[in-house]
Amino acid sequence: MKYRDPKPDILRIEELVKDVKSGDIKLPKFQRPFVWKKEDILKLLDSVYQGYPIGSVLLWLTREKLAAERKIADLEINERPNEYPTNYLLDGQQRLSTLCGALYWNGEDKNSIWNIVFDVEKEVFIHPKGDLKITEFPLNKIINTSDFLAQCRAFDALEDKDIFYERAERLLNAIKDYKIAAVRIGDMSLDEVAPIFERINSSGRQLTMVDLMRAATWKGGFDLNDAISSVRNACEAKSFYDIKELHILRSISAAAGLVFIKKTLKSYGIKLQMS
Repeated sequence: MKYRDPKPDILRIEELVKDVKSGDIKLPKFQRPFVWKKEDILKLLDSVYQGYPIGSVLLWLTREKLAAERKIADLEINERPNEYPTNYLLDGQQRLSTLCGALYWNGEDKNSIWNIVFDVEKEVFIHPKGDLKITEFPLNKIINTSDFLAQCRAFDALEDKDIFYERAERLLNAIKDYKIAAVRIGDMSLDEVAPIFERINSSGRQLTMVDLMRAATWKGGFDLNDAISSVRNACEAKSFYDIKELHILRSISAAAGLVFIKKTLKSYGIKLQMS
């Protein structure tokens, strides 16, 4: 089978992240939304700065037309004309989303999780509180060369300016030169991709039953999360709050005359990770 012959490439992070922001690499909506916490974000950035390995990514080049995310947390992803075949990101979503958010934050909402700076004095990544110090270098000033140089000029008035320039340049090079393996698969239908997606995601963390059923019921135009949100909104309008996703899912299943049991999941070829 053609999809058993994956095509690996070594790509720079900057290139991958730019393609996510521009919409050239799409985040399919059957993926779990961005869920990393602030400490996860900072650890990944430190790993890149230190040159530690952060794993590979898996891309699916296909003519399938699937709905894709338009936001990573509060970061807007550019919309572009649908051109097929296109690349969907199957593995590496949280990592590339983190880098995309940090490097392309628009600078508006100071409470955004993408408001991240590199403290050139302590050589640590932090979410700043209040006004920025001169020694706190915003990550969204790295990609554009003129922004980077303008930010560095702020060090001129400091005694240790040469050290801070050197650390800022190390940060720039760490991000721009960092390379990871990107494996591309193609010539596959959505049904063929589903077990690969499930296996990748279940090996790294446990998926909830809703996650599994979302992947199993995905049909391009139908998103189980949207259906659950619609039911939840209707319930809240009638003053029923904090209803669990699983309870809504069971209710939808019952209303459709279906039996919601482990055997149902197995019929989709999905291994249940939790009850």
